[in-house]
Amino acid sequence: MLQASAQAVDFKVCRHFGEGQEEATVRERLLNAGFKEEFMGEDRPPATHYHYGPSGGFYVEFLSPLTGGEYDRQGKRKTTQEVGGISSQRLRYIELLLIAPWEIELGEANGYQFKPAKIRVANPASFLTQKILIHGERDHSDQPKDLLYMHDTIELFSDRLGELRGVYGNEVRPQLHKKRVTELNRAPGELFGKVNDTIREAARMASGRSLSAEALAKTAFAGLRELLRPDEK
Repeated sequence: MLQASAQAVDFKVCRHFGEGQEEATVRERLLNAGFKEEFMGEDRPPATHYHYGPSGGFYVEFLSPLTGGEYDRQGKRKTTQEVGGISSQRLRYIELLLIAPWEIELGEANGYQFKPAKIRVANPASFLTQKILIHGERDHSDQPKDLLYMHDTIELFSDRLGELRGVYGNEVRPQLHKKRVTELNRAPGELFGKVNDTIREAARMASGRSLSAEALAKTAFAGLRELLRPDEK
């Protein structure tokens, strides 16, 4: 499953992904295709980005589900794990990215130099829901980037918010515990209701764009409020 955001592409993998011969070929194929590994942080195994292109601005990373407690029996935080020869970042709620995925076709007709191939990507409603629910658990250095991703997703799909609200209400929300739904209902105000240092840093990360912290907060607040609006009774 692909999760595309800005210049990053995330792959969701399960524990049995690539067992046997396929495990090694995932990494090998990336490296053979010209991707370069970048090891992040001090975790073991380290989180890994696979960069592509002259600037390395586009990268692929892998995600796997975080289940149970946040720490293992030795008191070590469960941030990464090795799956199929690759290092994946462990996050909660990534199963939401599998709900009602969008299918797109890539090929020469839309600028890709290979035979047409169909792939599934996480729908924006699921993407935003997952980003909100993990926000409080994210490292402080990652939170501004996540807020920018939320803003950019809302801006990109602003003319389809009504459709996405239907996806959230009919497909995503029924899979959530009531406490999580309440948390989501509060999210627009808690995340974007007031400009703070995290929002200012998110705006600064929007390189090449004239995006103020105030504009970022206003757009994201309005979009999330529309997307997550409780049903009228």
